[in-house]
Amino acid sequence: MRGADGEEFLLHIEIANNTRNMPLRMLRYYTDICFAGHPGPIRQFLIYIGSDRLTMPTGIEEPELLDYHYGLVDMHRVDCAGLLAQDNPGALVLAVLCDFGDRKPQEVVTYIVHRLRELLGANERRFRDYTT
Repeated sequence: MRGADGEEFLLHIEIANNTRNMPLRMLRYYTDICFAGHPGPIRQFLIYIGSDRLTMPTGIEEPELLDYHYGLVDMHRVDCAGLLAQDNPGALVLAVLCDFGDRKPQEVVTYIVHRLRELLGANERRFRDYTT
């Protein structure tokens, strides 16, 4: 990826529910990427999709030993409007996990299904994949 400042970096995204050892897993993924030979900066983000309240920490802090952190996005706090406005099937499906605000869930889901039909046309296989 390339950031707004032009800096190149590798973007690692993990999608998960509440997992007690997630910070350790994320650190392992970070070191695996490094050992695989990636020379540049690595940015990591965890996207939380669980139904329970988010309880996972965003890193590991061991005084005088380790200070490791990654970004965290709680999908329950993301307004679905931005994703619903996209002409991208993946974004539309991801909107199901977001905060609907004052929208009725059935209306949001109905909109997503209709929009997927418009975007995918007669491609039943892709429609089935996205709705699954």
